[in-house]
Amino acid sequence: MIERRTEKLMVSSAVLMAQAAGAALVTLALMREVEKLGHFIDQPNMSADYLVALLWAAALGVAIWIGPFVKEDRRDLLLLWSAGCL
Repeated sequence: MIERRTEKLMVSSAVLMAQAAGAALVTLALMREVEKLGHFIDQPNMSADYLVALLWAAALGVAIWIGPFVKEDRRDLLLLWSAGCL
């Protein structure tokens, strides 16, 4: 019985790792496209704009973390916020 659980855990871990690798590759491909398409936006400093957006996302994530939410809701909200930011 323990061997079967261990096997399921190993398979689940392998699937999760494959999904993470796939997500990383898709993210890299999307970022290349964002960079290419961003050249059409008339901005003097695109990197600074992304940095400001990242700082706002982090600040709002901290606000969710310290907000008056139920512990389980806070975890779910942070997970959804992280997914939305990505």
